[in-house]
This record gives sequence, C-alpha cells and structure tokens, in this order.
Amino acid sequence: MPLKKIPFLRLLVPFCAGLTAGSYITLPLLPVCLIMAACAAIMFKIHSTEVNDRNPVFGIVLSVFLLLAGLVSAVKEREGFSVLAEENKVFAAEVTDFPEKREKSVLIKTRLRASLTDSFPIRGRMLLYHRDQSISEKLSPGDILIFNCMPREIKNSGNPCEFNYRKYMERHGFRYLAFTGENDLLQIIRRGRSGLVNRALITRNKIVAIYENKGLKGDVLAVASAVTLGEKSLLEDEQKDNFSRAGVMHIMAVSGLHAGILSLFIFRILFFLKGRLNFLRVLVTIAVIWIFAFITGLSPSVTRASLMFTFLHAGKLSGRNPAPLNSLIASAFLILLFNPLILPDASFLLSFTAVAFIIQFYNNIYSLYGPKWKITGRLWKMMSVSIAAQAGTLPLTVMFFNRMPLLFLFSNLVIIPVASLIVISGFLTVIFSFSGPLSDISAFILEKSSSFAGTISELTASLPFSSAENLGMGTAECIFLVLLIAVCLGSLSNGSTNGKYIILLLFLLSLNSLIINLRLKQSNELIVYNIPGEFYAGIRTGRSLEILCYNDTMPEAVRRHCAQERLGLKIRKIDREITCIVKAGNYKIMISECPDSGQLSYKPDLIIVTGKKVISSGNFETSEGIIYTTAYPIPLQAKTTGGSNGTIPWFVREKGCFRMNL
Repeated sequence: MPLKKIPFLRLLVPFCAGLTAGSYITLPLLPVCLIMAACAAIMFKIHSTEVNDRNPVFGIVLSVFLLLAGLVSAVKEREGFSVLAEENKVFAAEVTDFPEKREKSVLIKTRLRASLTDSFPIRGRMLLYHRDQSISEKLSPGDILIFNCMPREIKNSGNPCEFNYRKYMERHGFRYLAFTGENDLLQIIRRGRSGLVNRALITRNKIVAIYENKGLKGDVLAVASAVTLGEKSLLEDEQKDNFSRAGVMHIMAVSGLHAGILSLFIFRILFFLKGRLNFLRVLVTIAVIWIFAFITGLSPSVTRASLMFTFLHAGKLSGRNPAPLNSLIASAFLILLFNPLILPDASFLLSFTAVAFIIQFYNNIYSLYGPKWKITGRLWKMMSVSIAAQAGTLPLTVMFFNRMPLLFLFSNLVIIPVASLIVISGFLTVIFSFSGPLSDISAFILEKSSSFAGTISELTASLPFSSAENLGMGTAECIFLVLLIAVCLGSLSNGSTNGKYIILLLFLLSLNSLIINLRLKQSNELIVYNIPGEFYAGIRTGRSLEILCYNDTMPEAVRRHCAQERLGLKIRKIDREITCIVKAGNYKIMISECPDSGQLSYKPDLIIVTGKKVISSGNFETSEGIIYTTAYPIPLQAKTTGGSNGTIPWFVREKGCFRMNL
C-alpha cells in the first residue's frame, strides 16, 4: 500500500520510537521541551509560507517533534508515581474494581489518594491482599478505603528471561502492594456518585448477576462472562490453559472480533433505517459499540475496534472512503497518546498486529484458492482470516507465552461461529431481561453455546500435538520474524518482488542468532533461581545448563530460561538431607539445608543454604559469601550476617535470583 494512503504511519513511527527510548533513558525535560518549542515554531513558519507541507524539512522537523513528544510522555508517565517508604502509614484510596477472591485472601485494586499520616496527596495505584474474605461483599468500585499498611514495591523474581511483571503492573498504574488484616481497614466511605468507569464496572457486575439468575453457573458462567464482558476473574487456570493450547484464547479477550460481531448484528437489525435515516443507523451502532467498550473495561483491543469503526463510518458519512489500515494506525496513535506506557503490552501488540495482517494480507491469502461452492467459499474466508491473524501474531505468541498452538486453524473454524452466538445471545439476554420468555430463550442459547465452547477447547487441548511447548524467542528475533512473514505474505500478490528484503531479513535473523550463540558459548555462570519454597540452582557452561535440585519437576522459570536461550538441559537430583559439594569452574560450592561449623573442613568458596534458618555467617569463611534460597533476613541480625571477610549474604526471596560469572 502506498505511504500516501496511510499518513498516520509517519506520525506513529517516530512517536513510538520516542516512547521506547523514554522507557530506558531519562533526560532533563526543560531542554527537551525547548527543542520541541523550536520545532513547533519551524513547522508553523513553513506551514504559513509554503503552499503545502511537502517540504522535506517540515517532515524531518515533525518527526523530531514527535520523537521528543514520545520521549517526554514516557518519562512523565514513569516519574508520575509517588515514592512510598516501606513503613506503616495510614492511606486513603479509591477502590477501582470489584474485589477478587483468592485462595487465602481477597485482592483489592485501589487508586491512592493521600497519605493521611503525612497529610499530603499521592499518585499511583496499590494492590491490597486482604486476609478477611468477607470484605468482598462490602466493597464496590468508587468506595473510599481508609487503611493502615506497609507498602512494598512490586518486584520481579529476577530469573533469566522472565516475564517483566514489575513493568507490566507499572504500565497499568501499580507500583506497590501491601498485605492487610481485619484490623487494618479503618473505614469504608460510600461515595454518592461514581465516575463513568466505575459505573461501567458496576454495570458489568450486574450483567454477570443477570446471567447467574438465568441459571448459568460454574465453568459455563465463567466462559460466558469472559467472552461477552471480558470478565476473566471467574475462569479457572485449567480453563485458560485449555483455550490457550487450542489456539482460541483470543475469544476470551474482548477485542475487535467481539465488537465486529456486535456492530454487524446491530447494523443489520436496523436495516429499515435507509436513505436519509442511514446516519441514524450508523450513530446507533457507534453508540452501542462505545457502551460495550466502556462496560468491558476499555481494553486496548476493544478501544482500537471502537475507534476504527467510528473512523470508517464517519468517513463514509462524510462521503470519503478511509483506508482501514490508516484508521487502525490512527486508533493506535490516539490510544498511545492517552496511555504511553501500554506500547510493549502483549494485548496491545497482539491486537494491532493481528488486525494489521488481516487488513493487509487477507486478499493475498484468499486468492490462493478459488472455491467452487458457496459453503467452501465461506470456510475458506474464515480460514484466510485466521491464517492472516495467526501469521502476524505467531512470533509475538512464542515470545510472550513460549507456546505455539498447532491446531488453531481447525479450532477457530468452530469457535468463531460459536463465539458469535455467545456475544449475540449475551446481548439479547440483557436487552430482553425485562421480558421473561425472550430473555430465557436467549439465556438458554448463551448457556449451551458457552458450554460447547468450553468442551471444544478442552477436547482440542487434550489432543496430542495440540501445541508446541517450551519455545522461546527474543525481542530482536521476534521483530525480524514478523517483518519476514509480512514480506513473504506480501510476495503472494501479483507482480510483487520482495526477494531482496527476504534475503536481508534472513541475514539479520542469522546474524542475531550468531551473536547470541557466541555470547553464550564464551561465558559460564552460576544461577540460583528465585522459586518460592524450592531450591533450583543451575550451572551454565556455554549452551548447556545443569540444574541441581531436590525433585525432578522443572518449574516454569527454568523451562522459560532454557526455551529463550535454547539451552540444553541436564537435571542432577541431590539429597536434601546430605550436604553436597559441587565444583563449578574454579569455585567450590557447598549446598546444605543448614550448614554447621563442623563442615569448615570443606573450605567452600560459596555456600547455598536451602533451609529457612539464617546461620551465623561469622563462623564460615568464604570468598563469595552465602546464598539463602528460602530464608528471609532477620532485621535484628541484618548487620551481623556478613561473613568474616566482609561479604554480605544474598537472600534470594528478597533480592531476587542470584547470578555469578564462573
């Protein structure tokens, strides 16, 4: 597609480059803002003196302006959180969602308003894990909580190649968490009027209650709530895993598919609004889509779909025919303006990449086969859409989830029509809730279709080779592979010659793999993984990883590390009751649940303590110190736990995974 048909691409690329740079670097804002002001003045001067804005200087200055704007936006968002000390204080916060029941606690999401102890306002959000589960019946979005707690910064486990949970939560506004008991909640204040977002959440909860009143329960209620409302808190982990392995997890994340199904349904039932009343037909459909978007939480995917739908129909009403890809890029640009930190989010990238590939390459794929019958034509259309979406998101899926569904093509042929039925019947169940018989019929269809979707996903996930597990991919490799797939699909169109680009991307992929391979082969390291309640230590020699552990079950952290760096895995099981001495490079490492002074004769360079007891480090002389895999530091002993040579012990549960070059 010619660049002149997608002008928003010229705005999006430099802005995203600035957002990416702002995630890693921090510059003084005043000089940057002055440069932006100078760029704005130059653009105004060119615009006022030129007949058009095709002056190359204008384009360069605009790109610099947008790059700096992205940089400033990212830095301001990152620095917009208040810094909280780890000490008990009284806070005031607004409840932002309905509490979620956990096994031993209730998760309460809050937006901080003020520190009442210090009497000053604060910004940011906090996760509260409350031990009294009865509180879940007392709180609603918009309520004000007065509570006492000790904030703790959300941290990663520090394991190699792990999912960056801290950054993920920061992108959603959460930097701290706290644990509270019954006596820590001092007061609950009911607000007279809730904001628009809180009203949407309350409405969503009422719709779930309507489903329950109509007889939906258990797994069926969880599937129906997830598909129609994006409410995934009711889903069990096993259900999520089944849908993921079957390659149909996308129906659980309310997105363009759901908005498209609903908009098409509304648009068609308003068929009688024609001619001069066509604008009313469009306005009603747009209004329903945005109400649906607010109720489902304004996720990036459904916001993108709502914006695209609005742009496309607004263009048609004004007599224009806007390019779908340009509308997609425009919606991405607007979302990033309001939420700059969401750029690397998995849902944002998967949603926009899938739709971009469908828009750009669906026709290329569909033209490969000319069906003779109407039914095969419809099936091939669905398969072409699924192939285009999966081709674009495949590298991202492997990078984020270390998994590649293998039966997605066949499962989507069944699940997409079923998802359409779930969305439409769920909508009608709510609309006809005032009418018993009509609502009951819709609820019956909703129940059966949701049950069928759960059964299909479970059956598909149980098949052998339903998905390839423990795959891995780095960021650079993912970007190159997405571009390579795009170039290959683009080559399917008549007269397209993309051979030189394919060769270039294959070369970059090979070069990236070679660099990673050389880096790993020329280094060795000791890794003590941060696994709650368990001991796993790895000795990596080049591209071979030997795991020392007390059991044969490999945790997700180890499997992800091996997949991402493509390491060969060896497992060495050791006895928990016997002290073990391991030679790693030039280091002698002692592994014991509770070492005693009688083991001084071993003269280890490093001691790994796997028990929960903190030992007196002064009795052991080591060159590298002591590593605790399970124990936490005792405050009264914190200053005396250093070894006789001044080394400071490393507490894995507090500081994260321990890594040392050998």
